[in-house]
Amino acid sequence: MPQIILGLTIFFASMIPVGSFLFTKFVGGMYSPMFKEYPHYVFLSLNLVATYIIPLILTLLFIKYFNVKDRLPRPYPSKWLFSIGAFFILLPQLLRLWTSTIQGGGASFALMTYAAPFIVVAKALIVIGAIKLFMAMKPSEKYSYSESSQ
Repeated sequence: MPQIILGLTIFFASMIPVGSFLFTKFVGGMYSPMFKEYPHYVFLSLNLVATYIIPLILTLLFIKYFNVKDRLPRPYPSKWLFSIGAFFILLPQLLRLWTSTIQGGGASFALMTYAAPFIVVAKALIVIGAIKLFMAMKPSEKYSYSESSQ
């Protein structure tokens, strides 16, 4: 189930990027007066937390409200798609945090230039995994469907 939570969190963060939007809207960018005196990794780490905290809460509410755990077949579908997709999305972001400690900014620029194709493929894996997961969910027992013989 942790892979499902991670994958759905990244899926919701990709589809509804409200956390990072609100963070940069209210605080400003990396070069705003608030973050000008701090190293770049402070802004990047706070932006990373803001990007994924609201989708994580949304994912946990989604799983609890729709009883996803009981409605999915075992083994969970999309587990590997979510794992590989999350790895290739989160690894460049964590490496960007690490390269932002290097003076000049060239290392971060080079990293994100080479990581861009992997991120696009990883987002596609996450979306395919989410579609596969949603299609594998059993209908809820709360509703009854009439079976008509036509």
